Amino acid sequence: MWLVLSLVYACQEYNITEKSDDLEPPQNQPEGETELPNGEPSTEPDDTNDTGEAPSDTATAPPVDTAIEEDTDISFDDTADAEYCTPFNDFDGWNFIGDGNWRVENGILVENRSGFYATVAYLHDFSNHQRFSIEVSTAFNGTLNDFAGIVFNLDAANNRYWVARWEDPQGDYNRYAPTGRMEVSMCYGQNCNVLASDDQFDLTFPSDGTFATWQLNVDGEAVEILWEGQVVFSKNVSGISGPGLVGLYSNDNDGGIFYDNFCVWTD
Repeated sequence: MWLVLSLVYACQEYNITEKSDDLEPPQNQPEGETELPNGEPSTEPDDTNDTGEAPSDTATAPPVDTAIEEDTDISFDDTADAEYCTPFNDFDGWNFIGDGNWRVENGILVENRSGFYATVAYLHDFSNHQRFSIEVSTAFNGTLNDFAGIVFNLDAANNRYWVARWEDPQGDYNRYAPTGRMEVSMCYGQNCNVLASDDQFDLTFPSDGTFATWQLNVDGEAVEILWEGQVVFSKNVSGISGPGLVGLYSNDNDGGIFYDNFCVWTD
């Protein structure tokens, strides 16, 4: 579970056909005075040379910043705190690796190449952070949809990345009972090494264009996945880091997978 993070999570379902438009320096002290034995005041000698500068052997202390930096917590549920959000008005700035059929249609990112493959559409590099969160809304169409995924720490040149995957959302492959699984994997191309998983929750979701919102939260090695407001994965994952270069994943989505409202938070 979270070590320092307390989340209040809210989500909603909507249909792609009913989608609405988007979303102080130190003070100078006065010269001191000393009193001579005869009682007359004497001003301290001036330590500057003819140029007005202090002699080179005179030590001067650097200014000290006395400001106190506040440690303010961010909300991973408030898009005002997000570093980035996109409504997918277009595909400008995005790239992809793998044999995916990516495109933007009506403000939604779409991929629907059938068969055994893995593809990642990616965007910005957010560098490394101790705490980060990535959220997206996901919908499906048709049948034989296998994997949706949130990608982070992508090395695009070497096709290597971390991914949180939602597997078999309609139970078309009958791998789990109840339907579906959440997992965290490290992948090289289409070959993924599952590092942690949880299939005890029913993650069945209709394939009718309705969106489900899910969110990956990372705090050190503590990882949590929320799906439709419910914690469906909570484990420690050794070696995890990110978010780095982020993106979205698709694998064997014959009917089609749709992504919207993709947001990234870093602390």
